[in-house]
Amino acid sequence: MTETTDLSGKKILVVEDEYYLATDIARALKAAGAKILRPSPDADAALDVLAEETPSVVLLDINLSDRADFRVAAELVKRRSPSCLRQDMIRKSSLQSFQCRELRRPA
Repeated sequence: MTETTDLSGKKILVVEDEYYLATDIARALKAAGAKILRPSPDADAALDVLAEETPSVVLLDINLSDRADFRVAAELVKRRSPSCLRQDMIRKSSLQSFQCRELRRPA
């Protein structure tokens, strides 16, 4: 038996530039009851969403368009928002400076 978490009422911002991965993540979260905020394939789109919404949590890929972009992470720290960074090659020191949890992509 698979146990699922009830995310009803949780607003989640997914910041991911890989379309299929973002879609899979959003689908799984929706199935658990979460409301997915506007798709955000880059930092500018995510910052636009954050200007209008207060997500319950943000799942953030730091490597957007093949370069590290910490602007969203910095905004989340400023707001003290719950977030998880997803980046396969990010330095541990960067995670610690943003006080975030790391999620690793399955192999």
